[in-house]
Amino acid sequence: MEFYSVLFPNIELEEKVNEIAPKSLKDLHLDQLFGYIFQEKYEYDLKGFFYTPLKNLEVISYRQSVLKDLLKGDVRALFTTFSSKTGYLKRKMNNIRGGLPKRLEKEKNYLVRGELLESAYVYVCAIEDLILKLDSMQIESKGLVLFKEYISEYAKDPFFIRLKNEVTRVKEIFNKIQYNLYIKGTSISLFKYDDEKSLTDEITALFDKFHQDGNGKPLPKLKPEAYNVDMENNIMAMMAKVYHEEFKELEKFCAEFKDFDNPVLLRFSKEIQFYLSWYEITEMIRNNGMSFTIPKVTLDKGHMYINDFYDCMLAFNLSGHVVPNSIRLDSPEHILVITGPNQGGKTTFARAFGQAHYLASLGLDIPGSDAEIYLIDQVLTHFEVEESIETLNGKLEDELERLYELKEAATKDSVILINEIFASTTVEDAVKLGMHMMKYLEDLGAIAIVVTFLDELATLSSHEVSLMTEVAGEEDHTRTFKIVRKAPDGRAFAMDIAKKYGLSKEDLERRLAK
Repeated sequence: MEFYSVLFPNIELEEKVNEIAPKSLKDLHLDQLFGYIFQEKYEYDLKGFFYTPLKNLEVISYRQSVLKDLLKGDVRALFTTFSSKTGYLKRKMNNIRGGLPKRLEKEKNYLVRGELLESAYVYVCAIEDLILKLDSMQIESKGLVLFKEYISEYAKDPFFIRLKNEVTRVKEIFNKIQYNLYIKGTSISLFKYDDEKSLTDEITALFDKFHQDGNGKPLPKLKPEAYNVDMENNIMAMMAKVYHEEFKELEKFCAEFKDFDNPVLLRFSKEIQFYLSWYEITEMIRNNGMSFTIPKVTLDKGHMYINDFYDCMLAFNLSGHVVPNSIRLDSPEHILVITGPNQGGKTTFARAFGQAHYLASLGLDIPGSDAEIYLIDQVLTHFEVEESIETLNGKLEDELERLYELKEAATKDSVILINEIFASTTVEDAVKLGMHMMKYLEDLGAIAIVVTFLDELATLSSHEVSLMTEVAGEEDHTRTFKIVRKAPDGRAFAMDIAKKYGLSKEDLERRLAK
């Protein structure tokens, strides 16, 4: 089997990347987390990779095995260096190839040719260094094993061998060139060096005192003057006349090796950043005591679990420990209904659950200590939004329209997150609408989370699991941010409402005492 991609095992399994982010990323807050990656790694253009959930277990397994290899520090460091060098070369070579033909007769573009020679040298060294170090590393994933075999064979290719020999030979030619510059006013002359006495050391010593203050301490270095490309080109043109044969060798090298960079290796240097950039995010969160795990992704809907999962964007922003939760579903359970007081972690739980499934569908590790989850096709969300002034829709009408859109997009393999719906209507109407929605979710068979203030929706059938936000005590209702299996009682929520509007027992007694 030949190496094709570090993201896909072969061309048949490659999925067309989405250039537009799924709508759910905003509600999941993954748009913010991915946005950080896109800003830090803008030169690699990674958006499509993070916007395209996978539909195939083989591809997910392929990526997970690559990720396991890259969790090893030495392997990760090696590919980070290689990707950085080749990624930079790709951008540089695009500029070089565009600059070679410009004003060729007038300026000869020797600077550009020199950059091409140096880029080819860096390229050859990067490949040889990678091959040498890979031999001593424990690589197990199919993706990286195939890449290792590919690059080893590439190094034996006649073209690469000739590139290596020629770039070494031409660089040695230019390393031997020595010349003198004679500058008088605005006039510059160039001629060959002929064993004249070097004045470099004397001049350096003479001006050394100007690099120190009155006490002999070094002065801060001045910023270099702006680079004068035209002057440099003119000097190179003069040098080409003096060292005519040497510069002919440079021209021949550039003509033959203008396209020396291998597109497979350049693609690899971009694709590997998908893993490396995500690792940089997870490392920051891990350093604050949180865990990540590579989940087992299956087609079995009989059961699923995630232990110690949490909102990774919250952990990233807080730069500290956040409260994790765990959940397990066994058939016929597939709908989680979460009730309880506000500010208790209900929405965060739902968001974290969606994050875990989305990240797993990319083939990445997820927040948590252990997990086995079902292969999904998409994460769909229905979170509260402000009323639209443009459409003049009321809140309930807007909710129903967005719920209809969700219904049209959903399949039995989706994960659906619905947060605090129907809060703008009467309780009686909200219950009726909620029961219709729950019946639809039950019939659909998709995994769903419904965050609601309606206790009546939590115990409708065996397909549902009732969860509640846990509080520390009956009196103060201190939030623990733990979500536990528990039938709704409504008391904590009622107490919260009473306190919010100053109607608790203590509030009333204080008023009556006045």
